[in-house]
Amino acid sequence: MLNVFRCLRVVRKTLLVFRATRRPAFAGRNFKGDNFEKLKFFKVPLKTYYSYLKTKNKKRVHDDKIDGGFTFVETLAVLIVTALLASQVGVAVNRIVKKAKVVSAKNQIEAFKLALSTYYVDCGSFPTDEQGLMALWEKPVLYPVPEGWSGPYMDKKVPADPWGAPYSYFRRGSALMPQSVPDGLEYAIVCLGEDGVCGGENDIVSWQE
Repeated sequence: MLNVFRCLRVVRKTLLVFRATRRPAFAGRNFKGDNFEKLKFFKVPLKTYYSYLKTKNKKRVHDDKIDGGFTFVETLAVLIVTALLASQVGVAVNRIVKKAKVVSAKNQIEAFKLALSTYYVDCGSFPTDEQGLMALWEKPVLYPVPEGWSGPYMDKKVPADPWGAPYSYFRRGSALMPQSVPDGLEYAIVCLGEDGVCGGENDIVSWQE
């Protein structure tokens, strides 16, 4: 953001200098002095002289009003700088959104882990792969049916991950259990992340921070 403000200050100074160099040559000119003496020499009536000054002053005010607006070049320069700044802001926002999705997925996995702990206390075991995380929301009907189930163990139905894909759940002993899961953990929860590829560098897993 500091660089953005510096760019705006540079653009503002540049426009001011550019506009200052375009001011009419007669701005601030004194129409008295030598001109007045010449008019006296040629016997120009004062009424004509003051009429001349009034006309010139009106023209100067009119020209100053016209000069007060932005020219096409100035407007184009402002639009170009604005577009560049907007692109930088867009990249920053996109990066923030990606980071927020990762944090959201990690928080959701932590909520699953807490709910699974309560499920284990009531049922004596964790859900099977087939029962999955939906066992935290409604009582499983697939074998083995947990008789001690007293859920739901979550406040709402199991959501999809921030990228719209379902969370993957594996219990110890499953052939699909990731090999990177440390020994001693009875289950694993995996979010495939932005790329949606299992085992990719964007995976968010329950056994890592």
